[in-house]
Amino acid sequence: MDAGQVRRMIKNGAKRRLGHYLLPCIGVALIGSVITTLFSVIVTAQMPDAETLLKAEDISAYLPRLGLVYGLSLAFSILISPLTVGSYAFFAEVSKEGRPPFSMVFTWLGEGKKMKAAYGANLWYLLIAVRYMAIFGIPGAAVFYGSALLFGKIPDGAAIVLYLAAFLVFMALLVCAYARINAYLPAMYMIAENPKLGIRATFSFCGNVMKKRVREFFVFRLSFLAWEILAAFTCGLSVIYVTPYMNLAVAGYTQYLKKEALHEITTKEEPNA
Repeated sequence: MDAGQVRRMIKNGAKRRLGHYLLPCIGVALIGSVITTLFSVIVTAQMPDAETLLKAEDISAYLPRLGLVYGLSLAFSILISPLTVGSYAFFAEVSKEGRPPFSMVFTWLGEGKKMKAAYGANLWYLLIAVRYMAIFGIPGAAVFYGSALLFGKIPDGAAIVLYLAAFLVFMALLVCAYARINAYLPAMYMIAENPKLGIRATFSFCGNVMKKRVREFFVFRLSFLAWEILAAFTCGLSVIYVTPYMNLAVAGYTQYLKKEALHEITTKEEPNA
C-alpha cells in the first residue's frame, strides 16, 4: 500500500474504534484538557503582567508570586507527564481492539516503575526536541538575523528580498525540525504500551525505523490540521472528538510501524534461513 492508503486505513480504523468505545475515550481526552485549562487559569491569575513588572521600581514585592507561578509549573509538569503517558497507554490498548478501564490512566501516577518510565520518556523526548531545534533552528536564526543586518548596507529592494528569503529558509528549517521531532512520537506510545522497555533503546529503534518515514508521518499528522482548526474555532469543544481520534490514529500508526519493522527484519533474515 502507498502512504495515502496507509493513512486512510489507519484513520478509518481509529474512527471505528472510537465509535465502539466513545465515552471512555472522551473521558480520557478530557483529563489533560481540564487539568491544562485549570492550570492556565490559576497561573494567569497569579502571574503579574509584563507591563507592571517593567514599570515597577522594586520587583521584590512580586517575587513571591513569581515563585508561586514557577512552583505551580513544576507541579503541573510532575502531574501531567504520567497522565499523558497513561493516556497513550489507554489509546494504545483501544487501538488493539481492547476496552481498558478509565482508571488505567491514573495507574501511571501510583506505580513507581510506570512513573519512572513516564518521566524518563518525556525527558528523553525533550532532549531530542532540543537537539533538533539546535541543529535546524540555530542556522536558520543566524541566516534570518544576518539578513536583517543588511538593511542600510545594500539597496532597500535587495535587502527586503534577502530578508524575506531568509525568513522562508528559517521557517522551512523549523518545519524540518518539527518533522524530525514528531517522528519520535511513536516511541512514546511504545513505552506507554510496555513501560519495561528501555527508554534509550526504544527511541533509538523508533529513530531508525522512522528514518524513511519522516515525511510520511509528518503528512499523516498534517492531515489532522482541519480538525485542529475546528477545535480552535469551537473554543475547544471539539476536543471531545478530535483529541481521542488523533490519539487513536497515532496509536494505530505505531502498531502499523511495529508490524512493518518486524516484516523488514523477517524479510532480511529469510535468505540466511
